[in-house]
Amino acid sequence: MDASFTEAFLVDNDELDLLGSDVEGSSGYGSESDGCASLSDFPMVSTDDLTRPTRECDVMKFSSADSLCDSLKIIMQMPEMCDVTFLVGKDEVPVHGLRAILGTRSRVFYQLILKHLREQTTNKKSRTSITSTTNLVIPVVKYDADVFRSLIEFVHCGTAKIEMKTVAGLLCAADQFELDDLRRACWNFVEYCLESGKSGRLEKMALQYNYHEAGQRLISRVSLSFYVNTLIHALDSF
Repeated sequence: MDASFTEAFLVDNDELDLLGSDVEGSSGYGSESDGCASLSDFPMVSTDDLTRPTRECDVMKFSSADSLCDSLKIIMQMPEMCDVTFLVGKDEVPVHGLRAILGTRSRVFYQLILKHLREQTTNKKSRTSITSTTNLVIPVVKYDADVFRSLIEFVHCGTAKIEMKTVAGLLCAADQFELDDLRRACWNFVEYCLESGKSGRLEKMALQYNYHEAGQRLISRVSLSFYVNTLIHALDSF
C-alpha cells in the first residue's frame, strides 16, 4: 500500500452517459438480423402527436479527469506557465503552482497567497492590482521538497502518492492546509504501517515533525501501538 487516491477530483470521474436514442437519427445500418434494435422495438406515436415534440433531443455527456490531471502535471513543470513559486526547505527548492487552483481548493492557501500578494505590492510601492499575473514567490521552510511537491500535486490533480518517507510530512501539511481527504488517507496509511510492524521507521519520520500538532499526534499513535504490541508479546510469552 504505497499510494492513496482522494475522492475529491477537480472534475467528475470519467463517464459516458447516453440518454435516449433517436429513431429518425439512425444511420440505417441496424437490422433485426444483426442484433440491432428495429422500429418495432420503439413505442408508436399517434398522428395527433406529430405536431409537437414528443421527447428531448439525444444528449451525450463526456468528461475526462485523467487528461486534465495530466495537463496540470505538465504545467507544474513549466515555471513560465505558473504564477506562484514556493521555495521549499533550506535549499529553497522551487515548487510551482497556479494561484487560482490553490486558492479555491484550500482556504489556507488562499489566505497565504493573498497575504504575500499584498506584501509584494506594498514592498514595490506599486499601484499594480494584487491580482497581477506577476509570479509570486513564497518561502516554505518547515517542509522538505518531496513532501511539499506531493501536496501541491494533490491540490492540483486530486491524487497523492503516500510513502513511508513522506506520510508524516503530508499528514502535517494536510492538517495545516485543511485538506481533510488527504489527512484521512495519511492516517489510513499510518494504520497500515503499524499493522505491518513498521512503527520504528514511522516514528523516525514522525520525529522530524514533532513541532507540529499533527506530528505530535502521530508520535503518540506510534508510541501507543508500540506499547500495545510489547504488552501483547509479553503476555504471549507466559
